[in-house]
Amino acid sequence: MIVQNLDLMDPKRFADGIPYEHFRHLRDCAPVSRGTDTDGEPLWHVVRHQDVSAVSRDAQTFSSSPTTMTSIRKVDPSPPIITFLDSPEHTRVRKLTFKVFAPPGWPP
Repeated sequence: MIVQNLDLMDPKRFADGIPYEHFRHLRDCAPVSRGTDTDGEPLWHVVRHQDVSAVSRDAQTFSSSPTTMTSIRKVDPSPPIITFLDSPEHTRVRKLTFKVFAPPGWPP
C-alpha cells in the first residue's frame, strides 16, 4: 500500500510533539513502508513494535554498516555513535557506558 504525505524524515512532522495519529495510521495501513532520507536515498520505515524489535535483533540482515547508512557517512565522517552500531560492537560500547547513564550514576 502506498501512503502519501507521511514523511517521517521531515522535522516539521515532529514540531508539535510525537504525531501519535500519524504513527497509528502507519501501523494500520503501512507498517513497513519505503521512504527516502533528506538526500533522497531510499530507506525503510518500520513502525510496529514487534517488527522494530525483530529488526533491532537481526544485525546481520538489517545492518547499520556504511553500506546501509551511506548518506549519513557521506555527511558525517566521524566515528559512528552507539545508536548506529550493530551487535556485538553496540553491546560492548553499551556495557562501557551503562553505569554512567544508569540512575545511580546521575547526580541528585
